[in-house]
Amino acid sequence: MSPGNGTLVQRFIEGEHLSSLSLLDRGREIATVVYRGTVFAGTVAICFERVDDAVAVHRWVSGFCENLEYSGFIAFDFIVDETGTAWAIECNPRVTSGAHFFDSESLAAAMREPSSSSEIPFKPGRRMQWAYSTLTEAYAALFAGRFAEFRRRLAAMFTAADVVWSTRDPLPFLLMTPMSWEILWPAMTRGLSLGEATQRDIAWFSEAETAVSQRPGEP
Repeated sequence: MSPGNGTLVQRFIEGEHLSSLSLLDRGREIATVVYRGTVFAGTVAICFERVDDAVAVHRWVSGFCENLEYSGFIAFDFIVDETGTAWAIECNPRVTSGAHFFDSESLAAAMREPSSSSEIPFKPGRRMQWAYSTLTEAYAALFAGRFAEFRRRLAAMFTAADVVWSTRDPLPFLLMTPMSWEILWPAMTRGLSLGEATQRDIAWFSEAETAVSQRPGEP
């Protein structure tokens, strides 16, 4: 790689990966949660825990958002280096898994009437997960012979609350597999990971990967 050829190079930052989710009302920060992934499916955190002492991240989010005329959810990914400096590496102006840490009724009220909301309390407990996916990743480690990682993922699953299962409304959990068939089938039959299968309509793959993943005649 040579300078001046139009390539942008970003300095590599070593440190802890943290994520944030905020709800804003015309730039006013109503609530922010900071969390870290503990089990991943590819690059997507499926088991995550709230981080309450991420002062640098909270300061960065507050300073950035106060200059926005933006209403709605906004999420950031950070690398926090060894000096405690928070480096923002990605922004997503949408809801993310951080929403599961907020009290559901308070979050709904703030979304309906953001101008009259000043804060949103957290749910009890610091660990949340998509248990179905966490179990799948635990089995993946087991079948790959990574027994220590299998035990770690299984332990994480048993110490986190599932965000889908509810005794009052069990159908979303029970129907997850059949309703995910459009993702599961290409993953099972075309050699795609679950992450690739979920992003077929938004992600770019190389020509070789596309040729393998597509059915004959599929655009």
